[in-house]
Formats: sequence, C-alpha cells, structure tokens
Amino acid sequence: MSKTAFRRAALPLALLLVLVTVGCASGGGGKAAAAPPPIVGVWNLVLETPMGKQEPTFTVTQVDGALKGMFSSPQGELDVGDITDTEGVITFDMDIEAAGQALTLKFSGSVEGDTLTGKFGSDFGDMPVTGTRSGE
Repeated sequence: MSKTAFRRAALPLALLLVLVTVGCASGGGGKAAAAPPPIVGVWNLVLETPMGKQEPTFTVTQVDGALKGMFSSPQGELDVGDITDTEGVITFDMDIEAAGQALTLKFSGSVEGDTLTGKFGSDFGDMPVTGTRSGE
C-alpha cells in the first residue's frame, strides 16, 4: 500500500477516534443526565387535620442529589430536609408547633404523574394529604 493510499484509509479512522475522544471527555460518554425524582416541583396540597382543612404549598428541590422542601402557608414557612424517595415511596419528618405543643409529623406517600397522595402520621392519628403539581 502506498503512503497516499494509507493516509486516505487512515483519515476516516483518525476522525472517528477524535470524535469518540471528544465525546467521552465532554459529556461523560454520552450518558444523559438522570431525571429528577418525581417529587421535585411545586405542589398545591390539601391536608385534612384535626383543626380543619389546610392548603399549603410544598416546594421540593434537589441540590447535589439531596431532596429539600419548603412548606408555605398563611401561617409561615417551614423547611423540610431529609426527604427520601425509595422505590417510589416518599418519606420525611417535620417538626411543628400546634396549639402550644411540639409535634413530629411523619409523611409517607407517592407521586403518580402530577398527583401526590399520602398521609401524615401524628400522635392524633393519620391525616390524609392530596396534592396536584403546580404550573409554576
């Protein structure tokens, strides 16, 4: 094989190697970024509590792989950390004060599309929760 023929044959191979090397170095080998868990977003909730129906907004974000939340209502805001999504079951605890008592509420639920369902467990029994994803 002559030098010219060798160069012509080697050119496509060299270009392919450059493209593969650049692709691997720039994009993690072409892997797409993982989608955020379904709970991430803004939720309009309805809670049935012993003190009546409550309708807070629940905003969940993911930062460096950790899920964090914020409940917002006319009574104020409350941070929620350590939200877990294990095989589609969402759980977290939150400490609140109600009627002068400190309470820990334990949430367990799931998300299907734009609908959240679950319950808060408390010393007063379970409180059902439903929610819809906000367009925000």
